[in-house]
Amino acid sequence: MHWHASTIRGMLANPAYVGRAAFGRARYLPPRPRLRPIRGDPQPSSRATCRVLVPPEEWIEIPVPPLVDRTVFEAARAQLEENGKRKRQRMPGADWLLQGLTVCRRCGYAYYGKRAPSSRKYDPTNTLRYYRCIGADGYRFSGHAVCNNPAVRGDHLEEAVWDQVKGLLEDPRRVADEYRRRLRQARDEIREPDEIVRLERQMATLRRGIGRLIDSYAEGVIDKAEFEPRIAGLKQRLSQLQERHRAAVEVAENERDLSLLISRLEEGDSRARRP
Repeated sequence: MHWHASTIRGMLANPAYVGRAAFGRARYLPPRPRLRPIRGDPQPSSRATCRVLVPPEEWIEIPVPPLVDRTVFEAARAQLEENGKRKRQRMPGADWLLQGLTVCRRCGYAYYGKRAPSSRKYDPTNTLRYYRCIGADGYRFSGHAVCNNPAVRGDHLEEAVWDQVKGLLEDPRRVADEYRRRLRQARDEIREPDEIVRLERQMATLRRGIGRLIDSYAEGVIDKAEFEPRIAGLKQRLSQLQERHRAAVEVAENERDLSLLISRLEEGDSRARRP
């Protein structure tokens, strides 16, 4: 039987295999803006599809029959962490500056980095890099490519993109206008000026309610059938308030940083123009 690496990783992240089933290990939030649109679905989903891990101290655990020996389980998890550290140490520098950012205009699939074959005589050092459309790879689509756009040399594409970025940085007003537009959009979602204080009070009230509910369950005042749905509802409400509070704090911080950002852009522009 073949085990996929993702399956093993999911097992090692789940304490139920060693006898502790955990509720509330993650929560789902509205998706954040992406660096590039998804093919066939340019608009982000309105549903909460972004999975965010919750700290272990916020889990609700119950005992269940273990399926894996704890010693073996912990040894496998330790090996997984060690493998991750070694992989990061072996990772080279940033060879593909536009990886995950470029999209094929013809078919909508993303471009990925690909090196030229080392057998090419005009590239003895094997330094040529290309960005290739995923749709041009026939093996990904049952042997039939869905796009015939050719690959683009990495240095040429990155130079063209940098020229566009440089032109934007040389006009700080364009950056400031876009920054203000996004701040206005965020402020429309957080209308009340005292939103942060109000959310903090609501979160504090919910945390006290969760604490009292846990104490009641521990003292036997309420049974498990009543405890689980009530604690789940309170934790879900708390996670929603935490996300709104994070967004409100981010807007406030962005407003404070706006003038500093503009001044730094103008300063950088003046330095770049000096002979």
